[in-house]
Amino acid sequence: MSKESWQRNALAVSGFGLFSQSCALSAVVLVPPAIGAALGVDRAQLQWIGDTFLLTVGSLILMAGSLVDRLGPKRVFFWGSLLFGLGGLLSALSQSRPELIAARAVQGLGSAGLVPAGLGMVARAYSDGPSRGLAVGTWIASAGLSLVVGPLGAGALVTAYGWPSAFFALADLGLIGAVAVAALPDMPGSLDLPFDIAGQILIATALFTTIALLIGTGNRMDWSQALYALGAGAVLGGAFLMTERLVAHSLLPSDILRSLRYLLPVSLLCALFISVDGFDLYNALFLQQIQGRSALAVATLLLAAAVPVILLSPQSGLLVGRMARYISVAGGFVCVAGGLKMLSTAGPAASGICLELAYLLIGSGLGLANSPLLITLAITAVPVAGAGIASGVAQAASLAGGVCGIGLTGAVTASWAESWLRQHAAEGSFTGSMLKEAAGGSITSGPPPRLIAEAFTHGLHAAYSGAVLLAAIAAAVAAGAALRERNRFQSETTGPANVGYALPQGELAP
Repeated sequence: MSKESWQRNALAVSGFGLFSQSCALSAVVLVPPAIGAALGVDRAQLQWIGDTFLLTVGSLILMAGSLVDRLGPKRVFFWGSLLFGLGGLLSALSQSRPELIAARAVQGLGSAGLVPAGLGMVARAYSDGPSRGLAVGTWIASAGLSLVVGPLGAGALVTAYGWPSAFFALADLGLIGAVAVAALPDMPGSLDLPFDIAGQILIATALFTTIALLIGTGNRMDWSQALYALGAGAVLGGAFLMTERLVAHSLLPSDILRSLRYLLPVSLLCALFISVDGFDLYNALFLQQIQGRSALAVATLLLAAAVPVILLSPQSGLLVGRMARYISVAGGFVCVAGGLKMLSTAGPAASGICLELAYLLIGSGLGLANSPLLITLAITAVPVAGAGIASGVAQAASLAGGVCGIGLTGAVTASWAESWLRQHAAEGSFTGSMLKEAAGGSITSGPPPRLIAEAFTHGLHAAYSGAVLLAAIAAAVAAGAALRERNRFQSETTGPANVGYALPQGELAP
């Protein structure tokens, strides 16, 4: 196999892995209402179906990154794809909520290895800056494609054949990925690398505990739960860092955690997912439960967010080694903030055109400041040999941010919905069932539908406003990084700076 063929095939397989994982997230957003009707579960229980997947991936992503460096990306991708497909099959065959949650955990176990292994293949196949930038742009576009194929496919399948069909489709994706990567040449890792067992256990426990408690924040509408999550995370994270200082060969190289070149894109990545992941889930609830749209109608409406991601992602990938990359990230956060601000004023009767304009802004923001771009900016700050663990840390930050965003969105929505109901419900008519339905945007029986819809919408507006503030702060940080790059570029070159110029060799991060 020629080098060019190997590069194309490795890029195609790695992109398919990112596409599969993204579909597992974007497609399943539309499935919970159908599952709730079929299995008889409420919003809090439904949230665990999606969160279990994130919880498993987030807890094991660092271990998966370490395994990529030790075993090689091909082996990790192969077994990850098989487990991903098996989890999809078990999910489709589930007959109860516990079975479905366990199956989603199996799928998350396999998915944990797909992105680190995919990035490992891209890092090995494309070594120079320009070709890697183009490869990253193509890789990123596969995630954007999933925002079209995932929701549309899931919406059509759920409408025509019921909710299990969406999981059968995910099982097919896992099988295809395993077959495709098996045809690639071997990509051996370095088995001589020491395996930090204590560090692996501690970081997995820290991530699992923190993320699980954050999920509970949204489900139980208890703000003290968020404090417990942060406290538990701080204690276990501190124990992990102390252990890493004592072992000879630590899981995380110490220079990674001290490098602004690495920590800046990772921090922005976490902020991006805090801002938008709560939108993904609760916007779908708003459209289906409050506005009464079908899963297919919601997927069609969300095309306004998906199309700009596909169009802009490849262009942002070309900026990996260029000064304009943080200008792109800052502009992306501005667009996200603008779209969420529009949604924070959209009521139950909001028209499809108004919603599509907001989704268009959010999609444009995700295309300019997208997670694969930020992950790639992070791994350019470390040697290729450590790309697996570096990408694992970055993705763990994104997943933790996503779960945090979902949990906080749920908690804010429920808290503000309760406050609104207590003020507007008739004397003596306020009940626990009314609060429960308002917190989940569920209109069934009992309380007046108008009150439930308005309470849920009021709470959701408050959550969106908080996300707008976070996105605005992240935009300011990214703009500061862009200004810093511009000043450094001017000091190292003669003549006026041009954002289209490539950065000097070896300077791929701020």
